[in-house]
Amino acid sequence: MRFDGKVAIVTGSSDGIGKAAALIFAREGGQVVLNARGPERLEATRAAMQAVGKAPLTVTGSVSDRAVVERLAGETLQRFGRIDILVNNAGGGTALRFLEEVTEEDWDSTLTANLKSAFFCC
Repeated sequence: MRFDGKVAIVTGSSDGIGKAAALIFAREGGQVVLNARGPERLEATRAAMQAVGKAPLTVTGSVSDRAVVERLAGETLQRFGRIDILVNNAGGGTALRFLEEVTEEDWDSTLTANLKSAFFCC
């Protein structure tokens, strides 16, 4: 129970590393706040957490949107009264291709998903 009494926000927790991290925190006694853009996959993660005996808080939305991050922090503090751990896992990119084929919109989208979101969460 290494995380007993701790509250962890895990962005991008609908699959992969984020989902695995959320499950580890729950198995080790932590309270977990799940976040991802897609509600369907996020619900699957919530159900997996319920199976290990923890009822997570879920906040759907892109953390590249400041209003979503404010809601994420606000709902976490309202429910648990604290935030101890942030797993800044949300991110993404465009399809793999040669650099000269990457558009300015692709570049902006990648920076927003990976940097702006981490900045807002921090």
